[in-house]
Amino acid sequence: MNFSIDLFHSFSTFQGIQKIEANLQIPLGEYVSISGISGSGKTTFLRLISGLIQPQNGTICWGEQVWHDTKSKQCIPPQERNIGMVFQDYALFPNMNTLDNIIFACKEKVEKKYLQSIIDILGLDNYLTRYPHQLSGGQQQRVAIARALISKPALLLLDEPFSALDESLKKTVQSFIYEIHQQNSMTTLVVSHQISEIKPYAQRFLQFENEKLLDYQYIEKKNLSVQGILISKEMSASEMSQVTLLYDGKTYQFPFPSSELEKLNIGDKIHFGLFL
Repeated sequence: MNFSIDLFHSFSTFQGIQKIEANLQIPLGEYVSISGISGSGKTTFLRLISGLIQPQNGTICWGEQVWHDTKSKQCIPPQERNIGMVFQDYALFPNMNTLDNIIFACKEKVEKKYLQSIIDILGLDNYLTRYPHQLSGGQQQRVAIARALISKPALLLLDEPFSALDESLKKTVQSFIYEIHQQNSMTTLVVSHQISEIKPYAQRFLQFENEKLLDYQYIEKKNLSVQGILISKEMSASEMSQVTLLYDGKTYQFPFPSSELEKLNIGDKIHFGLFL
Protein backbone atom coordinates (compact mmCIF):
# COMPACT_ATOMS: atom_id res chain seq x y z
CA MET A 1 0.00 0.00 0.00
CA ASN A 2 1.03 3.60 -0.60
CA PHE A 3 0.94 6.97 1.05
CA SER A 4 -0.75 8.84 -1.81
CA ILE A 5 -0.37 12.61 -1.99
CA ASP A 6 -1.91 14.68 -4.76
CA LEU A 7 -2.27 18.27 -3.67
CA PHE A 8 -1.97 21.93 -4.56
CA HIS A 9 -1.60 24.75 -2.08
CA SER A 10 -0.62 28.41 -2.23
CA PHE A 11 0.21 30.74 0.61
CA SER A 12 1.59 34.21 1.23
CA THR A 13 5.22 34.84 2.21
CA PHE A 14 7.41 37.93 2.53
CA GLN A 15 8.61 37.17 -1.02
CA GLY A 16 5.06 36.94 -2.39
CA ILE A 17 2.76 34.03 -3.19
CA GLN A 18 4.38 30.62 -2.72
CA LYS A 19 2.91 27.49 -4.33
CA ILE A 20 3.29 23.81 -3.53
CA GLU A 21 2.35 21.06 -5.94
CA ALA A 22 2.91 17.36 -5.23
CA ASN A 23 1.78 14.14 -6.87
CA LEU A 24 3.49 11.26 -5.09
CA GLN A 25 3.10 7.57 -4.34
CA ILE A 26 5.27 6.62 -1.36
CA PRO A 27 5.24 2.94 -0.36
CA LEU A 28 4.37 2.59 3.32
CA GLY A 29 7.43 1.86 5.42
CA GLU A 30 9.92 3.91 3.41
CA TYR A 31 12.47 6.36 4.82
CA VAL A 32 12.23 9.49 2.69
CA SER A 33 14.47 12.53 2.33
CA ILE A 34 12.97 15.93 1.46
CA SER A 35 15.22 18.77 0.34
CA GLY A 36 14.95 22.16 -1.32
CA ILE A 37 16.15 25.73 -0.97
CA SER A 38 15.03 27.85 1.98
CA GLY A 39 11.44 29.02 1.50
CA SER A 40 10.59 26.33 -1.05
CA GLY A 41 7.79 24.96 1.15
CA LYS A 42 9.32 21.98 2.95
CA THR A 43 7.89 22.80 6.38
CA THR A 44 4.52 23.77 4.93
CA PHE A 45 4.38 20.45 3.07
CA LEU A 46 4.84 18.51 6.32
CA ARG A 47 2.08 20.56 7.93
CA LEU A 48 -0.20 19.86 4.97
CA ILE A 49 0.14 16.10 5.16
CA SER A 50 -0.09 16.13 8.96
CA GLY A 51 -3.42 17.96 8.81
CA LEU A 52 -2.21 21.09 10.61
CA ILE A 53 -2.89 22.96 7.35
CA GLN A 54 -5.60 21.94 4.90
CA PRO A 55 -4.55 21.99 1.23
CA GLN A 56 -6.61 24.16 -1.07
CA ASN A 57 -7.06 21.32 -3.51
CA GLY A 58 -6.32 17.61 -3.70
CA THR A 59 -6.31 14.33 -1.82
CA ILE A 60 -4.14 12.69 0.82
CA CYS A 61 -4.65 8.95 1.39
CA TRP A 62 -2.94 6.65 3.86
CA GLY A 63 -3.37 3.33 2.13
CA GLU A 64 -7.12 3.03 1.67
CA GLN A 65 -7.90 5.58 4.39
CA VAL A 66 -8.73 9.04 3.06
CA TRP A 67 -7.12 11.69 5.24
CA HIS A 68 -8.18 14.62 3.09
CA ASP A 69 -10.29 15.05 -0.02
CA THR A 70 -11.20 18.53 -1.16
CA LYS A 71 -14.06 17.44 -3.43
CA SER A 72 -15.86 15.25 -0.90
CA LYS A 73 -14.85 17.57 1.96
CA GLN A 74 -13.43 14.66 3.94
CA CYS A 75 -10.79 15.57 6.51
CA ILE A 76 -9.44 13.44 9.33
CA PRO A 77 -8.04 15.69 12.08
CA PRO A 78 -4.30 15.52 12.93
CA GLN A 79 -4.80 13.70 16.24
CA GLU A 80 -6.46 10.80 14.41
CA ARG A 81 -3.73 10.33 11.79
CA ASN A 82 -1.25 8.43 14.00
CA ILE A 83 1.57 10.89 13.30
CA GLY A 84 4.68 11.82 15.26
CA MET A 85 6.26 15.14 14.31
CA VAL A 86 9.36 17.12 15.23
CA PHE A 87 8.86 20.81 14.49
CA GLN A 88 11.67 23.24 13.75
CA ASP A 89 10.70 25.27 16.81
CA TYR A 90 10.23 22.02 18.84
CA ALA A 91 6.71 23.12 20.02
CA LEU A 92 7.20 21.89 23.59
CA PHE A 93 4.58 22.70 26.20
CA PRO A 94 6.10 25.39 28.45
CA ASN A 95 4.01 24.33 31.46
CA MET A 96 5.21 20.71 31.31
CA ASN A 97 8.55 19.27 32.33
CA THR A 98 10.62 17.07 30.05
CA LEU A 99 9.05 13.77 31.08
CA ASP A 100 5.49 15.08 30.76
CA ASN A 101 6.28 16.56 27.34
CA ILE A 102 7.59 13.18 26.17
CA ILE A 103 4.70 11.03 27.36
CA PHE A 104 2.01 13.54 26.38
CA ALA A 105 1.86 11.95 22.90
CA CYS A 106 1.07 8.52 24.37
CA LYS A 107 -2.63 7.79 24.10
CA GLU A 108 -2.17 4.36 25.65
CA LYS A 109 -0.16 3.15 28.64
CA VAL A 110 3.51 4.07 28.36
CA GLU A 111 5.91 1.17 27.77
CA LYS A 112 8.41 1.85 30.54
CA LYS A 113 11.23 -0.15 28.97
CA TYR A 114 10.79 1.62 25.63
CA LEU A 115 10.53 5.01 27.33
CA GLN A 116 13.74 4.40 29.26
CA SER A 117 15.58 3.34 26.10
CA ILE A 118 14.57 6.62 24.42
CA ILE A 119 15.64 8.63 27.46
CA ASP A 120 18.99 6.82 27.64
CA ILE A 121 19.87 7.08 23.96
CA LEU A 122 18.91 10.75 23.78
CA GLY A 123 20.75 11.55 27.00
CA LEU A 124 17.76 13.06 28.78
CA ASP A 125 17.90 11.26 32.12
CA ASN A 126 19.27 14.28 34.01
CA TYR A 127 16.70 16.68 32.52
CA LEU A 128 13.38 14.92 33.17
CA THR A 129 12.18 17.41 35.78
CA ARG A 130 13.32 20.51 33.89
CA TYR A 131 10.98 22.76 31.92
CA PRO A 132 11.63 23.87 28.32
CA HIS A 133 12.98 27.30 29.35
CA GLN A 134 15.60 25.48 31.45
CA LEU A 135 16.89 23.49 28.47
CA SER A 136 19.33 24.37 25.71
CA GLY A 137 18.25 24.26 22.07
CA GLY A 138 19.86 20.86 21.56
CA GLN A 139 18.19 19.46 24.68
CA GLN A 140 14.80 20.78 23.58
CA GLN A 141 15.30 19.16 20.18
CA ARG A 142 16.02 15.82 21.81
CA VAL A 143 12.86 16.11 23.92
CA ALA A 144 10.88 16.81 20.73
CA ILE A 145 12.41 13.72 19.08
CA ALA A 146 11.55 11.59 22.12
CA ARG A 147 7.95 12.85 22.08
CA ALA A 148 7.63 12.01 18.37
CA LEU A 149 8.94 8.46 18.88
CA ILE A 150 7.21 7.47 22.13
CA SER A 151 3.85 6.54 20.56
CA LYS A 152 5.48 4.50 17.75
CA PRO A 153 3.53 6.41 15.08
CA ALA A 154 2.76 5.01 11.65
CA LEU A 155 4.04 8.25 10.07
CA LEU A 156 7.06 10.10 11.44
CA LEU A 157 7.63 13.67 10.18
CA LEU A 158 10.97 15.26 11.04
CA ASP A 159 11.66 18.91 10.20
CA GLU A 160 15.42 19.57 10.45
CA PRO A 161 15.60 17.20 13.45
CA PHE A 162 19.39 17.27 13.87
CA SER A 163 20.13 20.98 13.39
CA ALA A 164 20.81 21.74 17.07
CA LEU A 165 22.64 18.53 17.97
CA ASP A 166 26.35 18.25 18.65
CA GLU A 167 28.28 16.28 16.02
CA SER A 168 29.17 13.66 18.64
CA LEU A 169 25.47 13.00 19.34
CA LYS A 170 24.07 13.51 15.86
CA LYS A 171 25.09 10.13 14.41
CA THR A 172 23.84 8.27 17.48
CA VAL A 173 20.42 9.93 17.23
CA GLN A 174 20.22 9.38 13.46
CA SER A 175 21.00 5.69 13.85
CA PHE A 176 18.52 5.33 16.73
CA ILE A 177 15.67 6.94 14.76
CA TYR A 178 16.36 4.62 11.83
CA GLU A 179 16.39 1.60 14.15
CA ILE A 180 12.96 2.59 15.56
CA HIS A 181 11.77 3.26 11.99
CA GLN A 182 12.69 -0.29 10.96
CA GLN A 183 11.47 -2.04 14.10
CA ASN A 184 8.02 -0.46 13.85
CA SER A 185 7.70 -0.34 10.04
CA MET A 186 7.20 3.43 10.17
CA THR A 187 6.98 5.67 7.15
CA THR A 188 9.48 8.43 7.86
CA LEU A 189 9.83 11.77 6.06
CA VAL A 190 12.88 13.84 6.95
CA VAL A 191 13.45 17.45 5.90
CA SER A 192 17.16 18.28 5.93
CA HIS A 193 19.51 20.77 4.29
CA GLN A 194 22.28 18.20 4.70
CA ILE A 195 21.28 15.28 2.48
CA SER A 196 24.55 13.55 3.35
CA GLU A 197 23.27 13.18 6.94
CA ILE A 198 20.34 11.00 5.95
CA LYS A 199 21.62 9.50 2.70
CA PRO A 200 22.76 6.26 4.42
CA TYR A 201 19.17 5.63 5.52
CA ALA A 202 16.92 7.11 2.83
CA GLN A 203 15.24 4.91 0.23
CA ARG A 204 13.62 7.79 -1.63
CA PHE A 205 14.71 11.36 -2.30
CA LEU A 206 12.22 14.16 -2.88
CA GLN A 207 13.21 17.68 -3.89
CA PHE A 208 11.35 20.93 -4.46
CA GLU A 209 11.97 22.24 -7.98
CA ASN A 210 10.00 25.20 -9.36
CA GLU A 211 7.31 24.82 -6.66
CA LYS A 212 6.84 21.10 -7.37
CA LEU A 213 7.93 18.27 -5.09
CA LEU A 214 9.50 15.63 -7.30
CA ASP A 215 11.19 12.26 -6.97
CA TYR A 216 14.80 12.32 -7.99
CA GLN A 217 17.68 9.87 -8.09
CA TYR A 218 20.40 10.83 -5.64
CA ILE A 219 23.84 10.40 -7.20
CA GLU A 220 26.84 10.71 -4.95
CA LYS A 221 29.38 13.07 -6.44
CA LYS A 222 32.99 11.91 -6.57
CA ASN A 223 36.25 13.76 -6.99
CA LEU A 224 38.22 11.84 -9.61
CA SER A 225 41.80 12.28 -10.75
CA VAL A 226 41.88 11.98 -14.54
CA GLN A 227 44.37 12.63 -17.34
CA GLY A 228 43.56 15.20 -20.01
CA ILE A 229 45.35 16.33 -23.17
CA LEU A 230 46.55 19.92 -23.42
CA ILE A 231 44.90 21.40 -26.52
CA SER A 232 45.54 25.10 -25.91
CA LYS A 233 47.25 27.46 -23.50
CA GLU A 234 46.86 31.17 -22.93
CA MET A 235 50.01 32.60 -21.43
CA SER A 236 49.73 35.58 -19.10
CA ALA A 237 52.21 38.01 -17.60
CA SER A 238 50.71 37.29 -14.20
CA GLU A 239 51.46 34.29 -12.01
CA MET A 240 48.50 32.32 -13.40
CA SER A 241 47.70 31.51 -17.02
CA GLN A 242 44.93 29.34 -18.47
CA VAL A 243 44.89 25.93 -20.11
CA THR A 244 42.25 23.98 -22.03
CA LEU A 245 42.29 20.20 -21.59
CA LEU A 246 40.46 17.50 -23.52
CA TYR A 247 39.10 14.54 -21.59
CA ASP A 248 36.52 11.96 -22.68
CA GLY A 249 35.42 14.12 -25.61
CA LYS A 250 34.84 17.22 -23.46
CA THR A 251 36.97 20.31 -22.89
CA TYR A 252 37.80 21.80 -19.50
CA GLN A 253 39.46 25.14 -18.73
CA PHE A 254 41.64 25.71 -15.68
CA PRO A 255 43.99 28.34 -14.29
CA PHE A 256 47.58 27.08 -14.39
CA PRO A 257 50.89 28.45 -12.98
CA SER A 258 52.57 30.48 -15.73
CA SER A 259 56.04 29.30 -14.75
CA GLU A 260 55.02 25.65 -15.21
CA LEU A 261 53.00 26.23 -18.35
CA GLU A 262 56.09 27.44 -20.23
CA LYS A 263 57.51 23.91 -19.97
CA LEU A 264 54.45 22.25 -21.57
CA ASN A 265 53.60 21.65 -25.21
CA ILE A 266 50.29 21.10 -26.98
CA GLY A 267 49.45 17.41 -26.79
CA ASP A 268 51.05 16.86 -23.39
CA LYS A 269 49.05 14.90 -20.83
CA ILE A 270 48.09 16.59 -17.56
CA HIS A 271 46.40 15.13 -14.51
CA PHE A 272 43.54 17.15 -13.05
CA GLY A 273 40.69 16.72 -10.57
CA LEU A 274 37.17 16.20 -11.96
CA PHE A 275 34.14 16.51 -9.69
CA LEU A 276 31.40 14.14 -10.88
